[in-house]
Parts: sequence; C-alpha cells; structure tokens
Amino acid sequence: MDNSLKLFNLKNLSNTAIALNKNEFKAKVFENSLTAARHIIKNIGSGKTLGFGGSMTIDALNLKEKLKTSGNKIVNPVREQPLTVIDSGIRPLSMWKFHTTDRSRWLSLTG
Repeated sequence: MDNSLKLFNLKNLSNTAIALNKNEFKAKVFENSLTAARHIIKNIGSGKTLGFGGSMTIDALNLKEKLKTSGNKIVNPVREQPLTVIDSGIRPLSMWKFHTTDRSRWLSLTG
C-alpha cells in the first residue's frame, strides 16, 4: 500500500475512533495488526477465562492461540461445524428458525 493511501486510511480510522469514543466506546487505532495484537494481549494479561464469537479479526490476529500461550483459558461455546441449509428458497428472515444441538445446527421454516 502506498504511503498516501495508508495515511488516508489511518486518518479515517482515527476519525471513526474519535466518534466512537464520544459515544462511550473505547476505540483505538493501530498502525498494524502486530501492534494491535500486542496491545490486546498486554491489556488482558493472564489467568483469565476468555470466550469468543465468530470474529474473523480475532482469527486473523491469531489471538486465541496467543492468549492461550499467555496463560489464559480459552472456551469455545459455539462448536465450529458447518451450517447445513435445508431449503435454499428465498424466504423472509422472520420465517426461518435456527436450531442447535450438541452435534449439529440447522435452519427450518416456521409455520
């Protein structure tokens, strides 16, 4: 990425962080993923029990493994199994019901 595009993106991210902080979020901007991962690991510390949803950012930063290596327990309440689509027809979202068991997850039509 060229330097001017990088500066443009950092400025946009900084403006977004400022707006989020004004609305009582805690937002920070990092220049790269390594710096962001280090900040997260440092602030979490060790000896904690942590769970994550399906975050692609957490996966891309390899945070689960890094936090585990730092002495934290990682729990995964959602088993990573593929979702099977039973009916591929287009229906309003309100007509679908999501089901889950210990062994599988699936969608079905309601009513």
